[in-house]
Amino acid sequence: YGMHWCANVVAGREGTAAAVLLRAASPVTGLEAMREARKAARRDVDLMNGPAKLCQALGIDRSQNGIDVCAPRAAVTFRDDGVAPPGEPAIGPRVGISAAKEHPWRFSVSGDPNRSRPWD
Repeated sequence: YGMHWCANVVAGREGTAAAVLLRAASPVTGLEAMREARKAARRDVDLMNGPAKLCQALGIDRSQNGIDVCAPRAAVTFRDDGVAPPGEPAIGPRVGISAAKEHPWRFSVSGDPNRSRPWD
């Protein structure tokens, strides 16, 4: 609809299905900036608990379309912080779609309160 942005990370060659929709994230640093960007969020847990909220909190918009998130000077980056992942991911049903709902292709940190919609 053009009102909200969502972020997908593509990890494959063009023409290959290899993308992940970022549905939510846990804020770690930059809370003040996120609170400023997401004035509607009444609690910190609501800053990035949905695809459009995540983009709004992080300032992701059309200008980042197609960027290399592994490039050191990219506006949005993914980095290995050396911290081990928190155990086995929670795996749940897909939401907000009409087809392929049966595929368990929704992953998160088990019990994380920042998920867009808890299921475990």
